[in-house]
Amino acid sequence: LCGLNLNDIDYDRQTIRVIGKGNKERVIPIGRPAMEALEKWLAVRPQLASEKSGAAIFLGARGKRIDQRHSKF
Repeated sequence: LCGLNLNDIDYDRQTIRVIGKGNKERVIPIGRPAMEALEKWLAVRPQLASEKSGAAIFLGARGKRIDQRHSKF
C-alpha cells in the first residue's frame, strides 16, 4: 500500500486498486471504517504534501511517498 495513489481509490464502489507481486493488479474492497479513516487522512494530507509528493496517498514527514523499508509505525 506504500505505492497507493490518489486515483487508485474508487469512492463509489469503496474499493482500491493495488499493484502486487509480479505487477499484478488487484481491486480490493474496503469497509466503511477503513474508508472513513482514509478520508480523515486525506483531509490532513495537504499539510505534509510538497512538490515531491506527486499522487502518493501516504506521505512521510518530508512530504515524500512512504517507503516500506524505512517506515516506522
